[in-house]
Amino acid sequence: MPQEQHNKAADAHDQAAKTHRNAAEQHGKGDHAKGHEHSTQAHSQSEAAHMHSKDAHSQSKAKVGGSGGGGGSGSGGQAGQSGQQGQAGKK
Repeated sequence: MPQEQHNKAADAHDQAAKTHRNAAEQHGKGDHAKGHEHSTQAHSQSEAAHMHSKDAHSQSKAKVGGSGGGGGSGSGGQAGQSGQQGQAGKK
């Protein structure tokens, strides 16, 4: 299931990239109205692709987290941040 979500996200990113290229091509041809239309569409597609990526990441993290493997990396990052804040206070 998570791989399906990642594939869906990748497809959405590809479609957004294609639309961005079309927008750039239209702008390059001087057709700014069509270029703007494609840019707006590409922006919406990029936001949708981002949401698909977040969903895929959440599902993957939940799958790994359920076995106890995902929680450790999150706490390690927090500890590193706390250590950096402590060092900044000593300066």
